Amino acid sequence: MDFRYAEEWIEANYNNKRSVYQVRSWLKKFFDFIDVDPEEYINSDRDFDTDYKRYNNHLKNTMAPTSIGNRLSIVKEFLLDHEVQLKHQTIKKIKRQKIREGTISKERIPTVVELQQILMNGDARDRAFFFTLLSSGLRPMELVHLTIDDFDLTHNPPIISVPFKFDNGEYTKTKTSRITFCSNEAKKALEAWLKIRPQKIVESALKSHFNRAHYEKMGYSFEKSDVRWVIKKDGIEISQNQFAEQNTRMFPFTYLTARLMWERLLRKANLDEKDPTTNRYILHLYVLRKFFNTQLKNIIKPYFVEIMLGHTTPYDKPSIETISAEYQKGIRSLQIYEVEANREELNAMSNQIKIMQKQMAELLRKQESFKHHYVDDYGVPIQIDDDELVRQYEQRKSDDDFIKQYGLEAWRKQQKNK
Repeated sequence: MDFRYAEEWIEANYNNKRSVYQVRSWLKKFFDFIDVDPEEYINSDRDFDTDYKRYNNHLKNTMAPTSIGNRLSIVKEFLLDHEVQLKHQTIKKIKRQKIREGTISKERIPTVVELQQILMNGDARDRAFFFTLLSSGLRPMELVHLTIDDFDLTHNPPIISVPFKFDNGEYTKTKTSRITFCSNEAKKALEAWLKIRPQKIVESALKSHFNRAHYEKMGYSFEKSDVRWVIKKDGIEISQNQFAEQNTRMFPFTYLTARLMWERLLRKANLDEKDPTTNRYILHLYVLRKFFNTQLKNIIKPYFVEIMLGHTTPYDKPSIETISAEYQKGIRSLQIYEVEANREELNAMSNQIKIMQKQMAELLRKQESFKHHYVDDYGVPIQIDDDELVRQYEQRKSDDDFIKQYGLEAWRKQQKNK
């Protein structure tokens, strides 16, 4: 198919890379469906309304109403710009149908246990990317465009700054900047990823002839020595770290790569069930953003969750400290492997255990020094047999285990009930 006629229209009307990619894809699918070249189609005497309705019926079998509307609007815009006016009744009928129908694609939010099964199969890159996604509420397309400087891992909790415009010229979905945070699990995973990131960037550059040719155009060369690859820039040898600096993104790969990473982990965890209607994974990549939304809204004010998700207006600008304090309240619900206990409860338990350990040490010391003899308040020796000492020891150990498992407060209530 000769698509050049449509390409010229796309270049004249769209300059955002992501928009160009989507519009090109949607128009190609339309012309593939009717099996006619764009220029030939526009200059023909076909029944455009019938083609439009046929394509709509074709999409209804595999796509949600919103997705159908997006694709049909591009087709309608292309036709209108080439002086093809669809009938008002045709458009009105399809709009009514969209309102009447609901979402058709099945999906659900994964449980913490399922996320454990999925992420246990990932490498350092996988864990860093997906721990960050599920604990920050970022869109996958946003995360792949963020630079290392957009992450402040020194703050507690770590801050992630999302600009309204990325370095490659693309905008966020809402075209507004915002801040969000990530969990301690994500921080540890990011730190582990940063240690091997330069090496992985070099491996990626050498993986295909296309990647290598891209870097060679930029003045880089790669020579294999006996033990390693030697990288040169304009004839001067540089280190892996220096080579990695030319790519400032935290995760130097595309959204498609991120989606394939996730689907590979789903298959390894045997959680790769698909919706038979749309052929979409039920646990698709965007459910991590929904996991963040659902988990936090059960604990903190939904207003702050919406801010971190980027669903608010430019007038919603609470301070970083305010949002951070709210995020801290719900951070435990976003932990997958690490469960943070209440600090006050831990301190109380620790103090009680220390007291019991001292009492036990004192009891054993007296046992040894007096050879099982104790004295009463008048200094008269009292014989205590070994069974009594064993009973006291076992009671102390039982109390110790109970406090560790259920907490100090539960132990105190148990003592009152005895």
